[in-house]
Amino acid sequence: MGIGYKLIGKKQNLPTTKSDTVLSRIEIIPHSGVIFGTSSNPRYKENYLMSPGFGAGVSVRYKNDRTFSLISGMWYERKGYGLNYHGETQYIYVEPKDENINSLVDTRTSLDYL
Repeated sequence: MGIGYKLIGKKQNLPTTKSDTVLSRIEIIPHSGVIFGTSSNPRYKENYLMSPGFGAGVSVRYKNDRTFSLISGMWYERKGYGLNYHGETQYIYVEPKDENINSLVDTRTSLDYL
């Protein structure tokens, strides 16, 4: 949810007649993009890997008049991170207590949001 305000607006040539249909006041705005995410503890930054994801969605704007509009929408986002180290935990880096651990953790974690 958000509120926006433009201090300096563009000069527009407004039509002399207004349409009385609701559909002329509705604008559908698609969105998409790429997300590069990582999760890290600053002390162990080299153990976390960047993971690409994507985001897509659509917003619907209802324009009441030149000065007031409402925007609502829905987004889908896939974020994530990777982990690469010799240890036991697959979702977060935990410093090994025994230096003789030979199990390699090389995993990618994806988090989906709607």
